[in-house]
Amino acid sequence: MSHQSGPRLRPQEMIREAELTKQKFLVVEGPTDRNFYSRWLTGNVGQGLSGQEVIVVAVETIDLPAEDLLQIGLNDGNRSRVLLFASLAADSAADIRFIADRDCGHNVSDFKMHGLLWTDYPALESYAFTGQILGILNAHFLGERLPSGDVLVRDLSKVLLELFTVRMHNEHLPTPNLAKGFPKNSKKPSDFDVTKTVDSSIGAASVTYVRPQFVDPREIVYGHDLAEILMHLYGNAIKTQAGYSRSEALENAMRAVLLIEKSIGSEPLFVELGSWAVGAADVVELAA
Repeated sequence: MSHQSGPRLRPQEMIREAELTKQKFLVVEGPTDRNFYSRWLTGNVGQGLSGQEVIVVAVETIDLPAEDLLQIGLNDGNRSRVLLFASLAADSAADIRFIADRDCGHNVSDFKMHGLLWTDYPALESYAFTGQILGILNAHFLGERLPSGDVLVRDLSKVLLELFTVRMHNEHLPTPNLAKGFPKNSKKPSDFDVTKTVDSSIGAASVTYVRPQFVDPREIVYGHDLAEILMHLYGNAIKTQAGYSRSEALENAMRAVLLIEKSIGSEPLFVELGSWAVGAADVVELAA
């Protein structure tokens, strides 16, 4: 694997390069996503195949001004930049794929275009919310200091559902203060009160919100919520005993388990991604 760096590219420059060279590009939201998808591609479709490389790019290295996002009704952020770039490339002959976090489903129905792929669940971290994945995380990264994976899924689903619900009903909601949802000194998921984590007006309204129905609990795991909840409830075991002082480090461990355990490859996003990438011999990260 190699890394490339340089000035920020304009989207039309990358589109033109892809058209002329017939090279495959994968555009993702940020450096963490770039790291994960490039390693997944290398480990699953990039070895022993003939063809071009896949260049994996974090969208923040592309020159997509905030005012251009506002013109199409999107707020400023990497997810929005992926959607904007995908819309610019949709009618081109460029072999570019784009991956955006599904989040709570906002914008998904409005942005259906060639090359744009959505995560199957709200975010990449959501794929880790299974008894199997959490069990491996606990055994191999946390020294079996947490309850079993199945118990964690059972106990944390309601907390995650409440947080997902307030976000689903408030598209531009500021990040809830998760710690405030638990009474002082409480480490019980059953004590969680989502109304305490958001503005009082939203908290009051949230009691009337319709909770989404879900078949798979991964469907209601928004972004960083899983790591934040684990850090709050099992902070001593994770931070002091296992040595993961920040939630970002815990999420890195989750993503490592996803790569090791490999069942993620059967999820629709990864089936489609792998099918597209077949024929690419190498995966390259285009760094900032």
